[in-house]
Amino acid sequence: MLPFRIQEKGMVSLKNLKSVLSEMPFNISNEKELNLLTEYLIDDEDAEEKVTDESQQSVMIVKSIFSKLLGNYESKTKAEFDDCNKHILDVRSMVLIVRKWI
Repeated sequence: MLPFRIQEKGMVSLKNLKSVLSEMPFNISNEKELNLLTEYLIDDEDAEEKVTDESQQSVMIVKSIFSKLLGNYESKTKAEFDDCNKHILDVRSMVLIVRKWI
């Protein structure tokens, strides 16, 4: 579910995770929600240090917590996203054409 650029790494930083979750397909734009979620995913209960942008967690742990939060969720393939985006652009183009006629 998490994008490929962090799936290949053994560890992910809070800063990197924030970046990933603020982009497609998550698009979390509320800063407070983004901070709470990323801190929750990165926080190590056994660590005594405060979570910072440089704090890291194992990708396997982050993925495990993330999948528990989402439950049974099937992500779309790139082709499905591309088809959806094409449809949105087609509808948008039709709306713009109709607006010109009005």
